Amino acid sequence: MYPTTKPKIVVLNPFPVYPPLSGGQGRVFHLYKHFAETYNVVIICFADLRSCQVIFPGLVQILVPKSPAHCQMELAMYREAGFSTCAITLRAANLTPEYAYVLNEQAKDASAIVLSHPYLYNVVQSMHSNIPIIYDAHNVEYDLHQQILPTSLGYLLADIHQAEKSACEHSVLIATCSQQDAGKIAELYSIKENKFIIVPNGAATEAIPFVAFNKRKSLKTAYKILQPMIIYIGSCYRCNIQAAERVIEIAEQLPAAKFIILGSLCTVFNERVLPKNIELLGVVSEQVKYHFLSISDIALNPVLSGSGTNLKMFEYMAAGIPIITTLLGARGLPEDNDKYFIISECRDMPSHILNLLNNPALAACLAGHAYQLVTTCFAWQQIAGNFAKKLSTIIG
Repeated sequence: MYPTTKPKIVVLNPFPVYPPLSGGQGRVFHLYKHFAETYNVVIICFADLRSCQVIFPGLVQILVPKSPAHCQMELAMYREAGFSTCAITLRAANLTPEYAYVLNEQAKDASAIVLSHPYLYNVVQSMHSNIPIIYDAHNVEYDLHQQILPTSLGYLLADIHQAEKSACEHSVLIATCSQQDAGKIAELYSIKENKFIIVPNGAATEAIPFVAFNKRKSLKTAYKILQPMIIYIGSCYRCNIQAAERVIEIAEQLPAAKFIILGSLCTVFNERVLPKNIELLGVVSEQVKYHFLSISDIALNPVLSGSGTNLKMFEYMAAGIPIITTLLGARGLPEDNDKYFIISECRDMPSHILNLLNNPALAACLAGHAYQLVTTCFAWQQIAGNFAKKLSTIIG
């Protein structure tokens, strides 16, 4: 299945990561794809169908089918909350006992277990094993879910707090997307600072085509696209849906521009009557996403809530698109951010869009600096290499 000469790590994730069609999937896939240069990596996920697949040399994804009871609990949670959250895994995982069986089998020759999200901590705890645990914190989950869960789901919020606390306390290393997240987790659960490593989100810079701003017009002409094109990408998550509402408001004020929205959040708006200059493309392959990144004039990130960092920002930067974002949307990035993108309140974004469209020199300058930043500091290969090096000092 994989080369036996390298040490093995097992990664636990609530959902499949290949093919990567969302930010969460992208972090896990690209991070451990490059981890596979140093380790044999097995990712165990819940899914609808059983599968065991080599998705990259040294990287295996095992899909464990959810039991009917597991699916019923997820459906009930969706109906109560109005959206999906993998936090339900805290209560549903034990309804699919096959997952714990697969984990025990894979852990027999593993050097470490990585908890990608804290939601499978109880399954790891049930193993009664001394194998080292690494916690890969995509967000400050308790903080994030305080923002999005309805009050009727207070019991789930308590579960999240306990799982995240336990994952932090019993892990030998905690990876966070930003220094801000590390500080919040340290304060929230009284965790010592020397237990953290910053493993930021990044971009597959080797795969995303970079198109300089001054080349985009000719590329659009080749595709017979005459309108300015504005892009926004987001998965079906409360924070992204809220941001998409702002994109719709902006599009109403700029009828001459075309607004492209990609990602699973589009399902929320399928039945809505939207401005004619908005096109919902939904979930697309990475190749199709890269195509639209290459012909867009401006990328938006009008997020107003959330935790962690926005993976879409790094993809925008790698593609060479000038970005207009809220300050929250730029979290985890350098503080001298006006060098790389325009920071704006949502209400001011229409005027900033017009300014960038009329000022190609500024647009090219911002996009160029952002591209240099992402290739220097936020390429997945570099991020994974730093993480793997730190892990090797812990597990040998």
